[in-house]
Amino acid sequence: ESYDDARKYYEIKRIELMKDLTGIVHEYAPNATVFYNGGADMNRPGYAPYQTHYELEDLPTAWGGYDLMPLRAKFFEKYGKIFWGMTGKFHHAWGEFGGFKNKDALKYECADMVSIGASISVGDHLHPLGKLDESTYNVMGHAFNYVKEIEKYSENTKAYTDIAIWMSHNYDADMGASKIVQLMHLEFDVVESGDDISKYNCIILPDSVHLSDNDKTLLAKFVKNGGSLVVSGNSGFKEIGIDIKGKSEFNLDYISCNIDEIVTPFLSYSSAYVAECEGEVLASVHEPYFNRTFRHFCGHKNTPFKPEAASYPALVKNGNVLYFAHSVFTAYNNSGNYVLERYIKNAIEKVYDKNIKLSYYPSCARIRVRKSEDKGFYAIHMLYAPPINRGNVCLLEDFPPLYNTEISINIPEKVKRVVLMPQNKEIAFTQDKEKVSFCVDKMELHQLVVVEF
Repeated sequence: ESYDDARKYYEIKRIELMKDLTGIVHEYAPNATVFYNGGADMNRPGYAPYQTHYELEDLPTAWGGYDLMPLRAKFFEKYGKIFWGMTGKFHHAWGEFGGFKNKDALKYECADMVSIGASISVGDHLHPLGKLDESTYNVMGHAFNYVKEIEKYSENTKAYTDIAIWMSHNYDADMGASKIVQLMHLEFDVVESGDDISKYNCIILPDSVHLSDNDKTLLAKFVKNGGSLVVSGNSGFKEIGIDIKGKSEFNLDYISCNIDEIVTPFLSYSSAYVAECEGEVLASVHEPYFNRTFRHFCGHKNTPFKPEAASYPALVKNGNVLYFAHSVFTAYNNSGNYVLERYIKNAIEKVYDKNIKLSYYPSCARIRVRKSEDKGFYAIHMLYAPPINRGNVCLLEDFPPLYNTEISINIPEKVKRVVLMPQNKEIAFTQDKEKVSFCVDKMELHQLVVVEF
């Protein structure tokens, strides 16, 4: 009768099954790899011990787009096991005989996996004749020939970052935070309760993070020691000066904050939590005149805002703590609103000094940084291909070049040289204390920059 009880029962029985079957397999083949379909579930960490590796099945053309795999990869990398990015040769999804992906799109996807430290799996579907399809493997060969040239710079590396997202296990909140951090062109980690957070300068708690008393004490100490917290929605807590009284009575409201040339209140695509907060108010809530219902009706979409600000804030900065009263990451993931995006991004930059900065770099371009664990280099991956929607799929079709991208990154070691790979082209750089600066004159689809120290 209870959905929650049924779900718990399902998880218990599935774990029992995996434990038993893995035991049987390893009786006969102790070194055999074992992965269960659906076993790479970020919201079911109880499955993790029973997989010898993780296969992250993310077909960007069919579901999730090009922003899902990075978040999942960050999550499963924490377990210290091999993890695979899994895509397909198909235009759409599994089992599509006669469907072919743009070969450069597959090259991008494979380079993306390398940039995040993942092994690569590209799915095919064998014809009943039992012969490998030449056209399919020409497309795969195009991608894998490129991987062969760059893959060694991903082996035994870890993400180099000073910012992390504390997982809420709310899909929209976590995805929204991941998208914002990626469009800010930052490398990031994900953390959870029990993880070591001492290396980070900034941690984001998106919308609905459930914290234990010990977590709250740890995060308050993190702030006291100089770390920055970006907190939103119901993730606030008293130990950092945020006392949440409850949810606003309205289902939608507005935010007043000067964003570019937008000086009137803009739609929040959500509603605020009513909170008492210590610190400086950076943005105000404007309530609507009423909730739009059959009884109280206005226009096609939503009720206009009252001209006066509400008694509770939308955005507060208290030292190195930033609090959004709205579930801004969920709202952004669901709406993709440009003004909301700028609001979130600009606010984060008030408490976090980015460890990597670029000149003009499009919002859908990505940058990832990995540091070798046993050799003296950093691998900086630049990727750019604007996704487009055609039919019922998300495609990469155009790969416009970017010119003269200036990059500065904080690196504590003494840098010896900066090399573009696979061209093996050394480029000029400067180093002022920890700040290393250089310019990439041209990049197309993917460019690997190796910083040797």
